[in-house]
Amino acid sequence: MELKAFLGLLILSGIQKDNHVATSDMWSLLDGSHVYRAVMTERRFAFLLRVIRFDDSATRQERRKTDKMAPIRKIWNMLIQHCQENYKPGPHITVDEQLIPFRGRCPFKMYIPNKPAKYGLKMVMACDADTHYMINAIPYMGTGSVELPKG
Repeated sequence: MELKAFLGLLILSGIQKDNHVATSDMWSLLDGSHVYRAVMTERRFAFLLRVIRFDDSATRQERRKTDKMAPIRKIWNMLIQHCQENYKPGPHITVDEQLIPFRGRCPFKMYIPNKPAKYGLKMVMACDADTHYMINAIPYMGTGSVELPKG
C-alpha cells in the first residue's frame, strides 16, 4: 500500500510539474499541495526516494556491458507488456520520435537544442492515432546501437 502511495506521489509530482521542486517546497504549508501531506510525511517520502531500487546492484555492471537500460530493463519491459495487454489499438497506428524531458543521469540522455526541453530521452513510439495511447516504445541509445526489449 505504501509503495503504491509513493508511486502515486511521484506520478502526481510529474503531472503538477513539481518534479524539479525541492521536497520541502512540495510539503510546504504555504506553497505545497495538501495531497502530499495527506499521503505521507516528507521525511518518509525522502527516505523511500533514496532507497528504492528496481534491480540487483550486484549484477548491474555485468548487465550494463550489453544493455544501457540494465538498471530499469525489467520495469521498462513490464510497462510495455502492460500497455500492450491492456489496450486494443484501433486500425490506425502512428510511429514517431519524442523527446521526453529528463535532466537526470542516464547514459543515453540526448541534447537537442531546437526542442523546447533541450535534454531528455529520445523514444521511438508506436501509438494509437485516435487516442494517442502508447502501444510500444524503444529508447534511442545512440549512434549505431539498437536495443530491442529483451525477454
